[in-house]
Amino acid sequence: MYKDEICEGELYALMALTRTPFIGGRRARILLEHFGTAEAVFEASGRQLAAVAGWGEQRIQSLKSTADHRWIMNEMRFMQEHGVYPLPWSHSNFPRLLNACADAPVLLYYKGMLPTNTGKTVAVIGTRKNTDYGKKMAEDLVAALQEENVTIVSGLAFGIDIYAHKKALACNMPTIAVLAHGLDRIYPAAHKHAAAAMIQQGGLLTEYASGTLPDKQNFPMRNRIVAGMADVTVVVETGIKGGAMITAKLASGYNRDVAAFPGKITDARSGGCNELIRTHVAQLIGSAADLMELMNWKQDGPKKVVQPELFAGPAATVVEVLGEAGNVHIEQLLQRADIGNAALAAVLLDLELNGFIQALPGKCYRLR
Repeated sequence: MYKDEICEGELYALMALTRTPFIGGRRARILLEHFGTAEAVFEASGRQLAAVAGWGEQRIQSLKSTADHRWIMNEMRFMQEHGVYPLPWSHSNFPRLLNACADAPVLLYYKGMLPTNTGKTVAVIGTRKNTDYGKKMAEDLVAALQEENVTIVSGLAFGIDIYAHKKALACNMPTIAVLAHGLDRIYPAAHKHAAAAMIQQGGLLTEYASGTLPDKQNFPMRNRIVAGMADVTVVVETGIKGGAMITAKLASGYNRDVAAFPGKITDARSGGCNELIRTHVAQLIGSAADLMELMNWKQDGPKKVVQPELFAGPAATVVEVLGEAGNVHIEQLLQRADIGNAALAAVLLDLELNGFIQALPGKCYRLR
C-alpha cells in the first residue's frame, strides 16, 4: 500500500471507486482495508468481492463497469492547474482522527498547507445568526488557544464559523475550512478573501470533486468530517435545530469530546447549547481554561499519574479499564467491574472527587 507517494494509477482507481454508484465511504473503506489498494479492488473477482462485502450481482457489476475516464482525467487536470492536493485515506497527511471513523471518506481534496497530524485540533462551530455574545465567546476562545499548538477547524459559514476562522488568522494560527462543495468555488462568496488567506495559513478541505455545488444534502456530510477530524468540538452558540447540533451529536457518536458555552434559557440562539449540556452530550465550559481542563491540556505543574496498583477492589478494576481503553462508557465499566449500579456509582464519584478520573458527556469516563 502506498503512503506518501500518490501513484497516478492508484489515484485513478481510487477516484473511480468514489464515483461508483451504490458504494459509499463505509463500503469503500471495507474493500480498501481488505485488498490494500483501489487498484487491487478493481482487479478482484466477483467472487472475492462478494465474499468480502457480501454484495449481490448488481453492486459487483456497478463496480466492474467502465470507469468514467474523461471525468477522472479532467479532474486530475483541474487539481494540477489549481494546486489541489489529493489526500487518500492511506496518506500520512490524511487527518488521523478522521481516519478512525468508519464512515470517513477514503479520498479528500485539499488546498493549502497540508495537515501534519501533530498538535491539537479544535472544531469551533455555531449558528449563522449569532449574537454579540456568541461572537465574543468564539473570538475569546480562539485567541486564548493561541499558545497551545491548536488548529481551528470549522465550516466557513456565516456567523460563528467565520469569526473563528478570522480570529485564528489574526492570531497566526492554522485554520482549516471543511467545505460542502468542490474547490472550484467558495461558498459563501463573501468569504473568498478569508479562504484565500487560509490557503497560506491552513487550508480548504472537501470530499467533493470540482463542479460539486453546495447543495443542501452535502452539509450534513461535511459536518461529519468536521466532527471526525477534531479532538474536541466546541459549540459556541446555536438554536435547538441546525448544523451545529448535527455536528455535536456526530462528534459524540464518534466518542469525541464535545463542549458548549451555556446561554440564557430565554435566548433561542443558546437553546441548542443548553440542550446539549442538559442531555450530557456536551460539557459546560465558560472559557478556554475550562476547555483545556476538560481535555487535560493544562501544562501547569506535574501531572498526576494514576497507578492501578494503588487502588483495591472495584476501584482498581475501574482504573485499570480506563487506563487500557481511554474513554469508557459506564455500561462497559459495569461489565468489567462486576458490581452493581449503586456500588459503581459510589466508586466513580469517589475517584472523580479525588481528581483521579473525569466524567465526560454521554456517560463516559476517563483517567485524568
